[in-house]
Amino acid sequence: MRFLLGARAVGDNLPALRYYLQSPTIPHSVTRRRSLRKSVAVHPDQDSIWLTTLNDAERRNVRQVSQAALLPSPDLLVLGGGIVGLATAYFAAERGLRVQVVSESTELARDAEWSLGGIIPNVCRWQFSPATQQLGQASRDWWAKLAVRPEFQIDWRVCGALMVDEQRLAPDPRQHMLAALDEGYSVHDVDAEQVALLEPALSPRRLGGLHYPSEALLHPLKAASGFITGLTRRGGQIAAVDSISSVKVESGRVTSVETSSGTIRAKTIFCDDPQFLARLAGDQLVLPEFEQTRQSFLATAATTPLLKRQVLDTHWVVQLKSGEMVIAFPSTDNESKVTERAVEQTRQLIPALRDVPFNRAWTGMSQRSANGIPVIDQVAQCENVWYSGGLDFAQLLFAPIIGKSLVDWTKDNQQPEDLVPFSARMVT
Repeated sequence: MRFLLGARAVGDNLPALRYYLQSPTIPHSVTRRRSLRKSVAVHPDQDSIWLTTLNDAERRNVRQVSQAALLPSPDLLVLGGGIVGLATAYFAAERGLRVQVVSESTELARDAEWSLGGIIPNVCRWQFSPATQQLGQASRDWWAKLAVRPEFQIDWRVCGALMVDEQRLAPDPRQHMLAALDEGYSVHDVDAEQVALLEPALSPRRLGGLHYPSEALLHPLKAASGFITGLTRRGGQIAAVDSISSVKVESGRVTSVETSSGTIRAKTIFCDDPQFLARLAGDQLVLPEFEQTRQSFLATAATTPLLKRQVLDTHWVVQLKSGEMVIAFPSTDNESKVTERAVEQTRQLIPALRDVPFNRAWTGMSQRSANGIPVIDQVAQCENVWYSGGLDFAQLLFAPIIGKSLVDWTKDNQQPEDLVPFSARMVT
């Protein structure tokens, strides 16, 4: 069996993705993809809610990559088809570069599916360093610019976000608001009555909450499809190959990349999975190590409108424009128990969901650095290879600013100031 990690397919030596199928009330059975056909009377390849809400053209973009002929000597070679790689390819093509994207899978932007679609740099103050938050703000602005381009029909909504997690906000949300304002974040505190006015479907909140008015939502796979459409319209090429087997390093450059479909000699290379790049290069390249992280997602069928904005209590809850309610929470080894708890907490938060089944589930894997700071850098002692890593499920948020900044760096031969805090030396 093969499953996807980032944009690539890898073998059985890593944990298989688990898919939850449930009774009409609470999810209870956990089944690996290989046994679904025998266990339940549903299609064995259950998809994320994002894939099921695409139109036919968008689905073909992200799920039907052909084994086309490769450009033998592109200006930029993107290894893998993750959302950051697609953004980098898009901005490179926009600047007139000849671009080749190569993926070991016919399915692109799987890492984009491991998201609720939230573009939330202000809320992420709770987990981001100041430099990371500033980069997130710049990327959010880029998403707003992309949303008005014809190829980006991405369901962009500046709907705001509401934090009502009383454990995080104790003893007083106002203290957190004042600290956030001092750091330049966009936020204001709301009392319990205001929370009820903002989101009437929520159960009463004793402490009130924090309202982040400028946070936004988009459809992750529609965004990926936008990058693909824009890239190909500008002459960029995307191809699936059976394997990417090795790279050759000479005199401080990667001079060639070997694939099952031929050799590519690119001027510049980008990869959004440093562990994959390290495996290709062996000991020829020095790259930081990252730990694996997992997150689970559950969705209902389309229901009546209940939420106007993203809500963070013990975990995130979002309602899509099409009506589905989606939640996200960290995965653990005891996934069945964690899933049951997440569903129950969601129903306590939104009582109207008490009898609404969560009938779709998917799990994603990402990477995190030891100190939580992502890496966006040039490979040490290798002048033509760049990479990003350690984004920890924030690939969607950061995709446009990473792609734009890296293309500027490679084209202008100067590291953008905003990327200096994300050098590899910061995590080693």
